Amino acid sequence: MATLAATRGRIQQIALALGEMRDVPGVQANRELIDAVSGDAWWDGVTLSLLELRRLRLRVLVRLLDSSHQAIVYTDFEDTLGEFEAIEPRIVTPGVDRDRFHEKLLAFLREHQDQVVLHKLRMGR
Repeated sequence: MATLAATRGRIQQIALALGEMRDVPGVQANRELIDAVSGDAWWDGVTLSLLELRRLRLRVLVRLLDSSHQAIVYTDFEDTLGEFEAIEPRIVTPGVDRDRFHEKLLAFLREHQDQVVLHKLRMGR
């Protein structure tokens, strides 16, 4: 399992290499993030979810690096959120009450039962 310190060092190296590419528009747009990740202060109290969000934002930019600067970073963190419990999803279609719809349909059919079209449907013609 890779330690956080080793992973941190590799990510900081990638961020430093990206920081040298200031003329690229994507790097300019993420300059604050790149500067923060390459420094030490950002890493104090970093959480797994925060690290994942930053990874997703920087992943597009890593493709811009020269292949000699690209380092493969493997992460193997343990989930500290706790145990998962199964839940039963309740699927509700907004704005549709099937019982009420059925009642309205039957009321409409009773009200218009003398129409020729509905008579043909009932008789199967």
